[in-house]
Amino acid sequence: MLLATSAGPALFAGAVFLVLLCVFAALLGVWIWGLVDAAKRPEWAYVDAGANKTLWVVLVAVLGWVLAIVYLAAIRPGVRAAEERGPRYGYGPYAQGAWMPPPPGPGTPPPSWQPGPGGGAAPRACAACGSPSHAADGFCRACGARLS
Repeated sequence: MLLATSAGPALFAGAVFLVLLCVFAALLGVWIWGLVDAAKRPEWAYVDAGANKTLWVVLVAVLGWVLAIVYLAAIRPGVRAAEERGPRYGYGPYAQGAWMPPPPGPGTPPPSWQPGPGGGAAPRACAACGSPSHAADGFCRACGARLS
């Protein structure tokens, strides 16, 4: 009987230690999950969601599980939705004010019809419809008329 009463506090301390160890492991897992998720998402998805990737990766890395929970609850849903939608026009090589070609207007020939930077035959106007066509084609790609 004496042995059973002396083991009670040790058993309680062991159970508390086990619960605290599980809580610590869960918080560590949330921190690692938030950090890895914040780092793997593309920059354009953060921009599209109105957030800053560098800021969130640094905050989660430095401030740990508290900011990881904030990131996972508040920022991640918007970034994930933006990533699922895909990048918008203006990301990638045309991002941040780089020159972008204007969209073709009606009746404008595709860019592949234009001579390349090395030169080449200049397009001629088709006699039937007036669209630019190359003589090497033999026919107008817009109306199908034979070029002479």
